[in-house]
Amino acid sequence: MPDTFEHMIEDIYTLEPTLREQDAEVRALVSSLVSAKPVVAVDDTFVQSLRRELLTKVVPAPKAIPSPWMMYLAPLGAMAVLILMLIPGYLSHNTVELPTAAPEIMNTELQMDADDGAADMNMKQRSADVAPEGASMMMAPGEESDEAFVGDMLIVSDQVEGRVVEVATVTLTAPGFVVVQADTEGVPGAVLGVSPMLFAETVDLVEIPLTSALKRGQTYFVSLYHDDGDGVFVIETDFPVFDVYSGAQLMFMFGVYDAMPQ
Repeated sequence: MPDTFEHMIEDIYTLEPTLREQDAEVRALVSSLVSAKPVVAVDDTFVQSLRRELLTKVVPAPKAIPSPWMMYLAPLGAMAVLILMLIPGYLSHNTVELPTAAPEIMNTELQMDADDGAADMNMKQRSADVAPEGASMMMAPGEESDEAFVGDMLIVSDQVEGRVVEVATVTLTAPGFVVVQADTEGVPGAVLGVSPMLFAETVDLVEIPLTSALKRGQTYFVSLYHDDGDGVFVIETDFPVFDVYSGAQLMFMFGVYDAMPQ
């Protein structure tokens, strides 16, 4: 009997492994069934019947199971009531300080903005004071001008044969010169002419006398230099002007064509 009973239990667990979790209840129910009916065939139908019996007899009624929600919701409800009781007093206590705290914060932010603006102005002033004399962007044309300044610039077109080069427009950010040089295998060569010293301004139609005449079919270079302070052009000591965007020397080439007949 015991061996047969144990074999029956193992057969039940083989067909329905989840019943192992209720081993005591399974053994009690099988024992009562065997005592009432000694010959029992353990098959799927028997196991399913056994499982239904366990669910109806062994499992406690749902109302007998303590609800887990009650274990958590009761303390939470008590805390909610406590919070609702404390919030009105907390809000009424803090609203007294808000009118004075807000202006102090606004005043502090305004003061910080004013300090930042003053610091920016001081930095710009220091940058203007220490800017090198040869820089291509040094100062505006005048304090009364509201137009944006574009920096050093010159505009020159092709020329006719002769001993004068006409530059259409020259803009300098510091006193300096317009210099014409020969083209020596694609690079600036000998200086052929220098304009009178120009001030930090924009000048239209600058005429530059040359030491030798321009020749038809040849190309020449024209560039800008800032004066080193002596008022005389010396290529070794004066400052070549550089383009603020590319970093290359501000220099243009022009060609020469036949002079118009008189």
